[in-house]
Amino acid sequence: MLILVPVVSIFLLVYLYWRGLLEKKYLLPLVLLCGIGLVLLLQDQLASGEEISSLDRNEAGGGSRTAEVEVETGQGERIPLSLEIPEQTLTASQAEEALTTLCGQLEERILGENSSLNRVSSPLLLETSYENGITAEWMSDKPEILDWTGALGEEIPSEGETVTISARLQLQEAETLYERKITVFPGDGEDSTEARVRKLVETQNADTSVREYQLPAQLDGETLQWFPRAENSGLVISLLSLVAAVLAILSARQRAEQEETRRREKLEREYPDFVAKLQLFMGAGLNIRRAFLRLSEEYQRSGAGKGGKQFYLEEAAKTCTEMQNGIPEADAYRRMGIRCGTASYKTLGLLLGRSLKKGDGELVSLLEQEASAAYENRKRKARLTGEKNALRLLIPMFMMLAVVMILIIVPAFLSF
Repeated sequence: MLILVPVVSIFLLVYLYWRGLLEKKYLLPLVLLCGIGLVLLLQDQLASGEEISSLDRNEAGGGSRTAEVEVETGQGERIPLSLEIPEQTLTASQAEEALTTLCGQLEERILGENSSLNRVSSPLLLETSYENGITAEWMSDKPEILDWTGALGEEIPSEGETVTISARLQLQEAETLYERKITVFPGDGEDSTEARVRKLVETQNADTSVREYQLPAQLDGETLQWFPRAENSGLVISLLSLVAAVLAILSARQRAEQEETRRREKLEREYPDFVAKLQLFMGAGLNIRRAFLRLSEEYQRSGAGKGGKQFYLEEAAKTCTEMQNGIPEADAYRRMGIRCGTASYKTLGLLLGRSLKKGDGELVSLLEQEASAAYENRKRKARLTGEKNALRLLIPMFMMLAVVMILIIVPAFLSF
């Protein structure tokens, strides 16, 4: 019966629109919301209609969970139940493996802001619980230096103090002991050298009417020497120049790749015209070499590719130049296919090279078949491109729909 609610709602929305009580711009979003509700209700109904024999537990450490189910008796009566499902427990070997894995990770996990446990100058992260339900009880042999929470003491010698920390790790019935010796140094607190120097400077320059800002020469009997800090602006500029050079190289490489991609795409679009012209010249009685010379002359007449550049004419002109420079005709056609970089041109180059050995008798018919296939392939790609563009146009429409749904749903929730 619950499924009728979104269905009736849709009919009610259409009725309100028909009576002029609901504006058209709100009709479609509200109908879509009702449709989504209908789909979700159908999913719930289908899921509740499927008989189950077991439920999944949460993994170890995930805690228990509550499952809402219904049980049907032999008399057809359905009783709703809330079952508390405990988390999954690990076997003894799995628990031991989990503890061993954690022991191998603790050295890095307790570091906090320190770089090494051999020089600890800030609090450690000594947690009492870890994944899989592992509990930890931390201890320290010198709590006045570093306590069981990881906090540093106040009376740490400047040369450092060695402290042994240990943790009793427990998971179910399994238990292990982790120990580690660390060296604790004073932190950057009020007693650090930097803080004492700052305090001395502030005390010595309490009188702000004096023009010169004095720098103390001694601190607790120790001689202090002051030097201006180098700005290293030249280093920064040099590094920025290197970064700019790398970015320029990457940008130029990216532009070259984009240009090559566009060139290959245009060559692929021009392929049917190329084959058709070869077929036309061959049908007029010219051999392959003369056909390429005609294409080269057409390229020269068009201003060597100025204006609307046709890459297949350019490749034909390069092939003619190679043949005039002594490269064998078959190799020139094969090299043309490799330069173009597409499967169709490579196939054409091999086809033209083979025809030199077998003669031009079957070449005209083969070119005709190749031209027909190329035109069909271009039509198919154009259709696919149109479909992709149509899908891209749907994205802003869905974004507008999402905005409208938010504008409708949020005030409705806030009104409750």
